Amino acid sequence: MIGQFEWMKKKGRVSRLVFISVMLTAMLLHSADVYGASTASRVSAVLASNGAAPLNDIGSHWAKQAIEAAVAKGYVKGYPDGTFKPNKEVTRAEFVKMVADSLHLPVKPSVAGTKWYVPYVSSLKAAALLQDSDLGAAWDGQMNRTEMSKLLVRGTDDAVRGKKLTDGEALYKSASAGLIGGHC
Repeated sequence: MIGQFEWMKKKGRVSRLVFISVMLTAMLLHSADVYGASTASRVSAVLASNGAAPLNDIGSHWAKQAIEAAVAKGYVKGYPDGTFKPNKEVTRAEFVKMVADSLHLPVKPSVAGTKWYVPYVSSLKAAALLQDSDLGAAWDGQMNRTEMSKLLVRGTDDAVRGKKLTDGEALYKSASAGLIGGHC
């Protein structure tokens, strides 16, 4: 059965928008009110609390509502210049941070001399969502769907949390749960 999902194994890159879509889908499995009437006001409050300007590059974007919902929920943030850059590809380090933030995992302060993302990696490992073999070696390299699937499946399926997943298993489980599709 896993063979039918081989087409999904291509190393497609993950954009900020793909991350939002996947996280909102995953969170919808566990909560309600993603698109509440007060989403716009929550986005404004979140951006103001972060010292960020309103997102000026999503006004006519087809995913504006999903982006605003993700910002309001604290899954992602805009850039200090007031942009969101929905099509920007996400690095492994950025993805790990966004997952930790979106799941509200405890993150210890970083230690001087370490990379900024190390506390987020440690947080995901402590939560049994990430294993050393899950991601490529280059943390500044682009995240792909297979890597993303492993983290998301463990985050949404307690039966596999902490367990090693093959690429095929992760893709099959994430597609079966509706977390990813063929054109991510």
